Amino acid sequence: MPRHPFAGAAATDLGGRGRLAHRPLPLNNPPAELPTTFQTERSVSVKLHPVSSLGLSWLGSSQTPGGPDGPTYSGTTTSLGRVRRVWVVLIGLVALVVFVAVTAVLARVLSLDGAERSAITALVGDEAAGNERGALSQIVGCARRPLCRVSVATDVAALTRPGGVAIIQIQPSAGFSLSSTVGTARVAWRVGFSLPVVQCVRVRRAGDAISGFQVQLLAVTPRLRTDADCPKRF
Repeated sequence: MPRHPFAGAAATDLGGRGRLAHRPLPLNNPPAELPTTFQTERSVSVKLHPVSSLGLSWLGSSQTPGGPDGPTYSGTTTSLGRVRRVWVVLIGLVALVVFVAVTAVLARVLSLDGAERSAITALVGDEAAGNERGALSQIVGCARRPLCRVSVATDVAALTRPGGVAIIQIQPSAGFSLSSTVGTARVAWRVGFSLPVVQCVRVRRAGDAISGFQVQLLAVTPRLRTDADCPKRF
């Protein structure tokens, strides 16, 4: 029976450096406690770095890359929120300016009825008081027109009454309008317990809602019947 081929050989080396026979037993170096530096074949040194040194420490936490002080998506969201707030403020300011402008325009237009009522009340007040000059001054250009002067003088002579004037009703010359209008207003008035006096007044509302309006009285009729409508021309 042949002998073992290595039976007479000298003690056989099972390998070179780094092979199993030359490796230290893991008793003194458990896997969980590897030395920071160990030698590999051909004397290449490998140093184990902690995970944090490679910039990968965020893998073990719930934070996003960049950390609390780095550029994150939350910073972008904050910037968008600021821009949105600026736009909201600007839109609010524009809406406020528009609201104020519209309110001012409406106030001018709606005040026309009051201005017209005041002008007509002043005219019939001068007639009732016998103030011919005052009545002439209430009508635009009447003092320069002979026919208008005669008509006003006749009205004043016929309508003079002692006492204060009470306005029964005034129908305005025009409705809501943003531009100039010319129309006829109808007024019923009385002094004390006298019978009502009905007259019609031609009125011009000059101007517009932006630049403003001016009420101008152009003509006045003599006394009319109580149930009479205003004539188309006078």
